[in-house]
Order: sequence, then structure tokens, then C-alpha cells
Amino acid sequence: MIISYVFPFELTQTQMFADTEKDFEKIVVNTSGYVASNKFLVSLWNQVNTQICPNHSVDRAPWAYFPGKFIGKKSAVSVLGFCQTTIGELYFALEYHRKGDIDSLLVMRPTSALKHDEIKRLRLLINDAKINMDKTKSFLCKAKIFAKLKNIRFAEYNASNFCITPSDGGCNLCFYVNAIDKFEAEQQALERLYEICAFLSVETNIYCSFDEFTVIENELLLESKSSSQFIDDYIDYYPAIDNWQICISSYAYKFINENILSIGRFEKRCEVEKFFISACKHLQIGIETELRIGDIAIASIPFGTIALSQRDQRNKVEHMTSALMSYLSAIECATATETNHETCKECGAVIYKIADRVRNLSTEFLGEHLGKVFHKLYAYRSKFLHTGRMASDANIVRTIPLLSESSETGVKEYGNVAIKVDGKIYSLNISNVREWTTYILRCYYQKRILGRKSFANVFNDRQEIILDDFPLKISAITPEGSEQMKKNFVRNSKGLLL
Repeated sequence: MIISYVFPFELTQTQMFADTEKDFEKIVVNTSGYVASNKFLVSLWNQVNTQICPNHSVDRAPWAYFPGKFIGKKSAVSVLGFCQTTIGELYFALEYHRKGDIDSLLVMRPTSALKHDEIKRLRLLINDAKINMDKTKSFLCKAKIFAKLKNIRFAEYNASNFCITPSDGGCNLCFYVNAIDKFEAEQQALERLYEICAFLSVETNIYCSFDEFTVIENELLLESKSSSQFIDDYIDYYPAIDNWQICISSYAYKFINENILSIGRFEKRCEVEKFFISACKHLQIGIETELRIGDIAIASIPFGTIALSQRDQRNKVEHMTSALMSYLSAIECATATETNHETCKECGAVIYKIADRVRNLSTEFLGEHLGKVFHKLYAYRSKFLHTGRMASDANIVRTIPLLSESSETGVKEYGNVAIKVDGKIYSLNISNVREWTTYILRCYYQKRILGRKSFANVFNDRQEIILDDFPLKISAITPEGSEQMKKNFVRNSKGLLL
């Protein structure tokens, strides 16, 4: 098979050609499936890093990674690129008949043919890689989790596989990963950190993220049997206790320990877990986008949360629309395994009925009324994706009451989403949609994945829940409006309401 390549740092990028049968050294591997093949490759690069790492590099052979694919009559070849070693700059490729397998490793040194002793050395490396592909070591990952909420600390939790300890603005997270070397350990830790932060965003209704992290070989978790209390079911606001300690549920504790962190190297998750974690990531992106709106909550009353908004809100509608898309995408993702798809009788195309799936899941955990709300909200998602229609009317500097052709209220909505349910028009704030979405996703993983059968009655024994039962956010964006709100709700230094 003839394949083409270019030297990575050659300015003219002149295309070169090589024959996989004549120009490459072909070394049999015979791994079957993605898991075994990836384990072999990690082990092989570990051998390359430790045995033929060039002198100018400390502990890793540098790559000029240029992935590509060529298809021949009998097999396919996936090229990897160039790797600098003590025996020159080697060009690596993989030959296979079935995707996920590696039949042979193809190696070429473009500048000169490999010598007999060099080929023998490469064969020994590949043989050692196959022998050691399952020999792993334990690494402890340490990371600081930041919660984008001021003056909070996570409560403390200790499990067999991880621990959460309080720290200003979030928590310190430690957990184990198994890997062949620190490079694989870093990759494994990075994937788990993304999953845990997205999951904690769902669990706490707070945007969680991380910056730097370290992996340390053979270090153990600090021994501690103490754990803070677990939080009960909730919908509104955050799961906070005593001086703004953020708690998690016993189900979250179990899910992190047994579902997120116990998965094996390159092991595929079951479909329900895979789509749920994807839903968590959509939700996390939505919260991050919502934070750009810049509302500052200053007081809560039984039927509303009072917030001051930045006067300059030139991108508020865009941020709000993007956040709404993410929240609805999160519900859609979680429902991916919920139903059998139908096919169109005329053309045979798959009919997903996504809006119905979103309504059904929200109805299951929030009741029929809010199921209708989410069904209406999904229409906004479709309008945005297909026609560019934003979820609200316009960005503003000051409130200017005007008529609207598209708003359900008949007048312009500045930063709220107006929907009509059962003949009544409601104006929703994006923060309410976030709170309902995180509640749905919490109920979803606890029931579908962990098998929970009964839930605390957060609706006070009522049969039907409507929007009037939930606190809505009230924002002021004009100086006059904010001054009035401050007079009514902001306390002075003596604890008195102004």
C-alpha cells in the first residue's frame, strides 16, 4: 500500500511517498479490540520513553503527531507520525483489518533504512510491551476544585477511593488511578477530573472546575474515617449547611466512589452512565455560561430571589440563550436510552421524538405541569437552532417598555423566557431552569443507575406542582430600581434592613 507523509519541520511541506510492504519494518502485534490495543500502545510508548528516549529529552520521547488513515485492498493503515529516539526519527503506523485491532506495527526511518540490530531492538521493545501491558502502579491524584461561588467550602468526605477536604472557595480532591506510568496516570486523572467536576455541578447546582493537578506514585490517601452529613433532596438554591458548607448526598458519595472512579483502564461505560455523564457536562457548560450574565443575588424571600444586574448587559440574551440550550441538551442527553426510536414510513429516517423524551423525564420527577414547561422550553431550543430565535427579546442598558411580536406576554422580555402553559403565561428566569434541570438529573442517576426507589417529598404532599410554587428571580438593572431594592432588602452594618 502506498502512503504519503511530510517531514514535520520541513518548510515547503513536500509530500513524500512510501510503500508499507517495502519501506516499513512490519512487526506482528495481534491485539484484539480497543481496550487491549490501547493498553498495548500505552505499554509500548512507556518502553520507548524508558529505553530509547533521546538524550536531549528528560523522560519522554518527543512526538510530531500527525494522525491519518489509508485504506488498501486487503487492510487499512492508521499513521501516527514521527517520534524522536536514540535510533533516529521514526515514523510509526498501525496496520489492521478490523477497527480497534492492531495486526502489525509499521516502523520506518525515512532518512536511512533500519539496521538489523535496530530492528531486533524494536522487536524486543514490542515484545516487552505486550508482556507488561497489564502491569500497572497506583498513583494518587491531587487537585483543587473551585466552586464559582464566594465564601463557601465543601464539607469533608472520605471513601475508599477518594477524599474531599474543605478549602476556601471549594475543596481539595484526592483519588486513585492505576496506570503504567505517570503519563498515562495524568491522562486517566484528567478524564476523571472532568467527569467529577461536571457531576459535582449537577449535585450542588454550583459551577465546579479545576486548574492544576498532580499525580504521585504510590502515595496513599490520608487515613480518616470522619465524614460530614449528607444532604437530603432539594430543588432550589444550594445544598448548604452551617456557615455555607456545601454537602453532597449519600448517592453522590457512592456514585463517585463506585461508578466514576472504579472504571478500569480504557473500559467503556454502560450506555446509561455514558449519556448521564455527558448530560452533566452539558449542564456544567450551561452554568458557566449563565455566570457571565452577572446577576448578584442580595436577598431571598418566600416567593422570589432578589438580584442586582450589571447595567451593561450587551450579551445577556446570548448568554441566557446558550445556557438554556445547554440545560435542555443535558435533559436530552440523559434521555438518549429512554425509548425505542421509530422510523419514518415514507423515507426510513429515524424519528427521535426528543421533545417528548424531555417532557416525559421532567414529568416523572417534577410533575405534569413542569413537564409541560420543559416541553415548551424545548421549542425555544428548536427555534434557536433552526431559525436563530433567541430565548428573550433584546439586550438593554435601561428598561424601555416596548411591544414584542414574538413574546408570549406581548411586550418585550428583557432577560426572561416567557411561555404559555394551560392558558396562563409565565415569565421564567434562567436560574429556575438550571435548578429544575439539576434536580431532574440528580433524581435520574439515583433511580436509573443506583436503583433508588423512593424520594423525599420536596413538594409538601401536593399532587400537582405548578410554577407558582417555585421562587422566581426578580432583577433590577436600572439605578433607580436597584436603589429601591437596596432600601427594602440590604442590611446595614448593624444588621438592620435599610
